[in-house]
Amino acid sequence: MSLKNHYYYFQEYPNIVLIPLGKKNKKIRSIGHKTDKSILNRLNDALSRMTLSIDERKNLHYFLQIKHEVFLPVMMNKDEKVETKIINPDFLLWKSFSPNHGIPYQKESFYEEDISKLSNDELIIFLKKVIAEYLFCAELSKKSENQWIQIMKKAYNQHPFVQLYLKKQEIVDSVEIANRSPLLSVLSPPEDVSYWRQRVEIVLWPYRKLPLWCEHDKSLTVLSSKKLLKCDCSFCQKEYHYCLKEDKYLLNENPNMDQAIKRISTIENQFNEIIEKNIKLVNSLEFLVYIKKNIDISKIVRLVNQIGHLPFNITIENQFAMNLIKELSQINVPLSRPASSLLWISQFHIPTIALLKTFNNYSFDEISESIKSLQKELVHVLRHFDIKPNETLIIIKKNHLTYFMVARILKGIISLENLSFHVIAQILKGRTSYSLREQKLDQHFLFGFLEKWEEKDIHKLLKTLEKELWITKHSTGFIVSDKGASLIDKLEDDS
Repeated sequence: MSLKNHYYYFQEYPNIVLIPLGKKNKKIRSIGHKTDKSILNRLNDALSRMTLSIDERKNLHYFLQIKHEVFLPVMMNKDEKVETKIINPDFLLWKSFSPNHGIPYQKESFYEEDISKLSNDELIIFLKKVIAEYLFCAELSKKSENQWIQIMKKAYNQHPFVQLYLKKQEIVDSVEIANRSPLLSVLSPPEDVSYWRQRVEIVLWPYRKLPLWCEHDKSLTVLSSKKLLKCDCSFCQKEYHYCLKEDKYLLNENPNMDQAIKRISTIENQFNEIIEKNIKLVNSLEFLVYIKKNIDISKIVRLVNQIGHLPFNITIENQFAMNLIKELSQINVPLSRPASSLLWISQFHIPTIALLKTFNNYSFDEISESIKSLQKELVHVLRHFDIKPNETLIIIKKNHLTYFMVARILKGIISLENLSFHVIAQILKGRTSYSLREQKLDQHFLFGFLEKWEEKDIHKLLKTLEKELWITKHSTGFIVSDKGASLIDKLEDDS
């Protein structure tokens, strides 16, 4: 911040400089009002009673960029009257002002106190607070905003609790995952699980409150009255507080570090002890891991997806294996088992525990054979229902429409979905009108596609497409259904 192009110094008031206030207020010619002179004399006398060290004076001089060793800038408005409220140093910090204008007026940038209404004692107390805040901003002005953000980041990373979190992050994250896992519902004894969950809420509370440092752009807010810096990330909606005097990152509440270290270890050990009592569940999970490692379901999942894109309703006989594949495809298991059961359990992603109960009734060979049988059935279905583009799909009287022709009509309807039944029929017939030409619909690729058809047969076709769920009504027109979209995708993939 620099006031060197804005200030006016008067020898009668050696502790003050005057600054034009307002963009259109460029100069201060004189101080002609007795009231203003009285205010300035009183303010200057009060400042004279205050003592600053040589370093403090240098800091203020550096901050305000004023040649004279003054204490305070005082604003003067366009009517050449002294502004009886002092400008807050936060407003001046890291700011540059045009030399062609005065300092812009913003009501919130001034202290609330009116110096003309303060007693002598009140004025001294107020000025001590103001000078202290100016000195704080003067200290901040020695570095740029970005430099302070980096200093805050370093202080954040050096905070003992932040270091504990970074060291124990894997355990903290694992506890959060395990606490939400459906596996908790089958752990016993339930009273141990309930107690553990209650302890989790207590132990993890400070970790949940800790704002993790992000790498987004941040803004600084100076809290001069508290001698603090606040750093905000608007993207994450997080804020960080830093004490300049102690060079320390501040948490809202500082946890007892000895207690925090002990508690995070205890919560892990308690969970591990619960798992040791549930050998049956551990065996089921190990069996699940074995199945995931030794049965490749990726090919079957692709076959299921291909059948799902067929424009037919297909019934699969082997529903047992179909349900297994559906469940297994949604499950993630750890590749290896760490020493801590907590870390191991947290790596399982199991939407429901139904599959584990199923595994209790079948051997690996039975499951493997059932899945192989399903794969053969799916391959057979795909071969049987393989779509041939030139094969007839719909017959209206003597008119035959192939799969390819129906897909083309459906693709056209996608771009005509806001048009009425009647207009789509006109386009297919190739019947022109002023309205169609105005909308350039006579240039649409479906225009005249069924020009040899009777118009009533085209109406019947559209009703058939709706009845067989290729299209569905939507507002004033039609939209292509998922079934219709599947046919389009299938033929485009094969072309």
